Amino acid sequence: MTAQGLPVITCSRKYALFPSFFINPVYREEEQQKLKETGELQKLSFLPVKPATTQQNSSVFHDPLVNQITNHIMREGNKKLAREIMEQVNGKLLEN
Repeated sequence: MTAQGLPVITCSRKYALFPSFFINPVYREEEQQKLKETGELQKLSFLPVKPATTQQNSSVFHDPLVNQITNHIMREGNKKLAREIMEQVNGKLLEN
């Protein structure tokens, strides 16, 4: 208990969200092609897979460098402003 008489709540997490036998997702097309060529893809096809995070994206519109720069520009959690700045920069780069 604290000085104010309120209970102290502590959280102890000693387990993983997914068991260790779950494999990480292969979301990049280049990596999938390599696995296909080596025959490793067939072995992995029946194993449980962890879900992909928001950063793991195979979209043609997703660029990890742009995402990294956006996060670097972001100030005090204002991601909308950072994305607007990146769009303006990209627009000016395309004009030149």
